[in-house]
Amino acid sequence: MNAAKRGFSLIELLVVIAIVGVLAGIAMASYDAYVVRAHRSAAQGFMMQVANKQSQYILDARNYAVGSTALTSLALTVPPDVTPFYTVAVENAAGGTTVSTPPDFRVRATPIAGTKQAADGELILTSTGAKTKGGASGW
Repeated sequence: MNAAKRGFSLIELLVVIAIVGVLAGIAMASYDAYVVRAHRSAAQGFMMQVANKQSQYILDARNYAVGSTALTSLALTVPPDVTPFYTVAVENAAGGTTVSTPPDFRVRATPIAGTKQAADGELILTSTGAKTKGGASGW
């Protein structure tokens, strides 16, 4: 009698490798989507923090902090998990950097080109609480 052959055939091995490759491709796509959502969530959290500070700031200053010094006036710095992916600006609701009458503001987080966030779209939070993502209403 012949001894039983041990091991795998080349075809069996190739089938297993193909299955593992497909599963890895699906997992990577899901992981990339998760990373984009996580960075977006960090930016949204910071934007909400800016809005909360603005509501405190207006009580003292009788106006919102806008322009290039707004974050400094609010004693805030952009967190390190947001900085590589978004540029955060505080403007009046019309998009300018000067104080407006009546007082209003919008926090705008613009994705940095060349990052995975670039396709995600710009995030905007206004003093009225309106939120937009990539021009569409809501986050």
